Parts: sequence; C-alpha cells; structure tokens
Amino acid sequence: MQILLTAAMVVEAVFGLGFTLAPELLLGRMGVTLTPASDGLARLFGTALLSFTLLLWLARRSESAPLRRGAALTLLAYYLLSGACFLALVLGGVLNSMGWGAVLLHLFFAAWCGWVLAKKRG
Repeated sequence: MQILLTAAMVVEAVFGLGFTLAPELLLGRMGVTLTPASDGLARLFGTALLSFTLLLWLARRSESAPLRRGAALTLLAYYLLSGACFLALVLGGVLNSMGWGAVLLHLFFAAWCGWVLAKKRG
C-alpha cells in the first residue's frame, strides 16, 4: 500500500502544482481555453490536489492501518469519480484526445486502489 500512496502522492503533487501555477499550460494541451473564471477554478482545484498530497504524505508514513486503508478508499472514490468526469469531458468534446491520458491515468489508479484494497482484505 505504501507504493500506491507514494505514487498517488507524486502524481497529485505534479498535477496540483500544474493546476495551481500554470492551468493554462496544463489544460491548453487538452484543448481548453480558459476564461478568468475557469482559470480561478482550475487554480482552486490545484490547491485541493496539493492538500490531498499532504494527506497522502501523512497516510503513507503512518503506522495506522485504518488511516492507510481510509486513504486508499478515498483514492479509489476520487479516481473513479474523476475518471468518470474526465471521460464525460472527452466524449462531450470539451477535451481533445490528450484528455484520454487523464481518463486512463485515473482508471489505472482506480484499478490499483481496488487491487490493493482487495489484497489487504483477503
């Protein structure tokens, strides 16, 4: 589980920094043109991802199995829900083909979370 939490922490830190510091660069590659309002919302989302990174940092270093399991369950919910959102954005034409990378990344992490949680239960 430590590897999962560490990998998720690194990925979310990278995207958190991207959304916070340069949302136009990150989203522009996916075909999104930002308005002042969407720029602000993207930066707000980035701060949430950075906060999520802190939680993952603490959870991965914790000796508390319930905390690590709770973090993995939270990741599973996040990756499933955000993966569905990214899928809807790609299928709706809001994101270009680069959006498929986000869909695949989220589904990969969702599957990894599910596998780790199922393995720990058995």
